Amino acid sequence: MAINLVNLGNSANDGTGDDLREAFVKVNNNFTEIQNQLGFTGENLGSSGAQVFSKLEDYVLKFRRLVAGENIQLQEFDNTIQITAQVPDSRFVVTTDSGSVVTGNGITTNILGGQGATVSGNENTKTITIDASVEDDLNPVLGASLNGNNFSITNVSNFSATTVNSDNVYATTKVQAPTLQGDNLVINTINGEDLTDELYDLFNFDQGGINYIVNNQIQAVIRSIGIDNGSFETPSQQQIDLGTIV
Repeated sequence: MAINLVNLGNSANDGTGDDLREAFVKVNNNFTEIQNQLGFTGENLGSSGAQVFSKLEDYVLKFRRLVAGENIQLQEFDNTIQITAQVPDSRFVVTTDSGSVVTGNGITTNILGGQGATVSGNENTKTITIDASVEDDLNPVLGASLNGNNFSITNVSNFSATTVNSDNVYATTKVQAPTLQGDNLVINTINGEDLTDELYDLFNFDQGGINYIVNNQIQAVIRSIGIDNGSFETPSQQQIDLGTIV
């Protein structure tokens, strides 16, 4: 309520003013109103954020002080306080084999996998994984010659090449190459046919027990190689040239 003033009358003791009781009733009411006015408190509006009002202490309203943090500037004016945030430049350059990209400071940068490579991201661990395994590439193509660094290439199904040039060439399945160059060439299968037994027999002939008379070292070497022509199970006309027996 508003302050209720005491009626003093027109002049002293003229009977037009408030009597003593009425006057002091008004005085008491006015003191109560003043006390109520001085007993107010502050309130922070909203449901979140820092609270500016702290407390009421001995009729003094106390507020929290605003303090500028890192990269923050406060400016006081007559009716306002201006808060200025100086955002530092967080841009950085990512350099690749072919060009560079400026990123950071709110710039969205895409990291994409090229041919034969995949890129995955994990927000929980904050990691980016680049997988360029040859096994995952369903159609791998070389852009230049492959250097095996003296390591073996194994488990090959079909091998196709214009020229195979190596000191040692080993193959157990189909080999397609117009030119095979190698000091040691071992092929166990041609056109799907296993040649293991045939190759063994080719280099392990046993002619049997024939006594030869030789006249020189060349004949001795030739006679020392045994060749076994096997048996003819089906009678048929055969021509065998065993050379000249001296």
